[in-house]
Amino acid sequence: KHLSRMGLSVSYRQEPIDEIDFRVVNMAIDLQDGVLLARLTEILTEAPTRSLLKKLRLPTVSRLQKLHNVGLVLDTLKKHGVPIRKDILPYQIVDSHRDVVLGLMWSVISSCCLHRLISVERVKEEILRLKLSRGEL
Repeated sequence: KHLSRMGLSVSYRQEPIDEIDFRVVNMAIDLQDGVLLARLTEILTEAPTRSLLKKLRLPTVSRLQKLHNVGLVLDTLKKHGVPIRKDILPYQIVDSHRDVVLGLMWSVISSCCLHRLISVERVKEEILRLKLSRGEL
């Protein structure tokens, strides 16, 4: 009000994305709407921030919106070479099936991050050392 008297106009439009808390407390529950999975996908695929989030249906009020979001994320992960098992379906993530969510997360981690965390040469050396200690070689 006071700024308009001075000839200044202030406007701000808050998007639903701006209100999202990206912390994970309970993996099965927090990932069921696809929003946090979308952000994780953006980070791992090095996509521009909000490029995938803009395609989501927000706010996720209905089950149909959640299914759309999770399906979109799974398709994006597959396009980037993440091997998603055929038995991992969007409705299972939306329904918070913990074993399926953990399977999905393991697929993502093993495909995108494991090579950064583990040195293949060091693993081979460890296997050789264990075999030698057991007398298998």
